[in-house]
Amino acid sequence: MLRLTRSLRLSLILLAVLAAACGKKEDPTAPQVQAPRGTPVTAAVVTTTTAQVVERVLGRVESGTSPQVFAEVPGTVSRVLVDVGERVKSGQVLAELDTTDLRIAAETARAEVGRLEALHAAQERSVQRMEKLLAQKLVSQGQYDDSQAQLKSLAEQLAGARARNSAAQRSLGKARITAPVGGVIQTRRIAAGDYVDGKAPAFLISSTDRNLRIHLPFPEAMAQRLRPGLTVRLSSPMAPEQVISAKLDSISPMVGGSSHAVDAIVHVTNPGGWSEGASINAEVVIDEHPGALMVPEVSVVRRPAGEVVYVVQGDAASQRLVTTGTRQEGLVEILSGLQGGETVVVDGAGFLTDKAPVMVKK
Repeated sequence: MLRLTRSLRLSLILLAVLAAACGKKEDPTAPQVQAPRGTPVTAAVVTTTTAQVVERVLGRVESGTSPQVFAEVPGTVSRVLVDVGERVKSGQVLAELDTTDLRIAAETARAEVGRLEALHAAQERSVQRMEKLLAQKLVSQGQYDDSQAQLKSLAEQLAGARARNSAAQRSLGKARITAPVGGVIQTRRIAAGDYVDGKAPAFLISSTDRNLRIHLPFPEAMAQRLRPGLTVRLSSPMAPEQVISAKLDSISPMVGGSSHAVDAIVHVTNPGGWSEGASINAEVVIDEHPGALMVPEVSVVRRPAGEVVYVVQGDAASQRLVTTGTRQEGLVEILSGLQGGETVVVDGAGFLTDKAPVMVKK
């Protein structure tokens, strides 16, 4: 009897709750929650610009000038001041030769000049005296002519002595082997105590002060698309914001028969900081398409029928099958499927179907 009473009580409570719920009326003044009108998306207008077909490659810096440095005068090396791998400046002394013999030769030449200058001055005075004596008929014309001839001979000897003295002084200055350009010592072929005669190079310098040669390796299949004159944009990975524009100079097979690659060469002026062997990012503009229709890459969605974009038409998105071309800076070229000027869905395109309702975010 107790269990029956308790069950009856619970049943009555449940019926009271249900009755209260059924009797509750909806407040007509309460705000109504509306269902979304469409998928939230962003949109962009199809733009018209010049699309560039670009091939990217990692290049390598090489010196545009690599002069061989010779000793200009023969002699024995007394000191070598640089070694392989060291950076040098234009005019810097690389090595010095023993100057003992050169100094003796220079001093001898200088002394000879002094001796002949004295003889020449004395002969000039003698000619002046002979000229006065000739006027007084105290010497013959032949004696006067002889003095003139001696003066002329001494003048010629003095000119030759001065030339030899100048050469001797210049040779003494050339006892120092200097760098003709700034760069890095690639090869050193002399040491202290060696005798050099100027027939073999003493140093090889790789210069990156000014002229650079950039090597761009491409697969053999690219050979038909590359040609001299194409625009190339170069930048260092260390400073990608500094872009150098240049022209492709030449294309040739790379050394090594098994490489199956071509070497595209670009010559540029060093913008500063580019060194031998450094890596360079390169973009070669293979072709240009003026008047190309461009849309953001995320607007293009792959569907079973192919690549599509969604064109905003009122509150709905119409699916368009498109053919895409080159891509650049987050945009993709549309070769067919659009006319230009349409508004296409950007963010949210992947969630749409044809004629799907959309709500474009401003």
